Amino acid sequence: MATSVQQPHVRINETTHRTLQALSRKSGETMTTLVDRAVESYRREQLFAEAAVAWEAILNDPEALAELEREYAIWETTVGDGLVREEW
Repeated sequence: MATSVQQPHVRINETTHRTLQALSRKSGETMTTLVDRAVESYRREQLFAEAAVAWEAILNDPEALAELEREYAIWETTVGDGLVREEW
């Protein structure tokens, strides 16, 4: 007897479904692949938005900015190994 794997379901409105179908036909990719790509794209967008907020907070906090500059200076000295940087 074959066992079936339960797949999660997500409800979407009819307009989104039609758009997804059209994109699938046009691209040749499955609707599942397109949804996966869209969710990953949105996740990355949110990550960069959060990073921008955090960076803005650092820039507006003199103590945090000074700490970042100190850490940067430390890392800059670690590459002082005497080797010539190669251009790729």
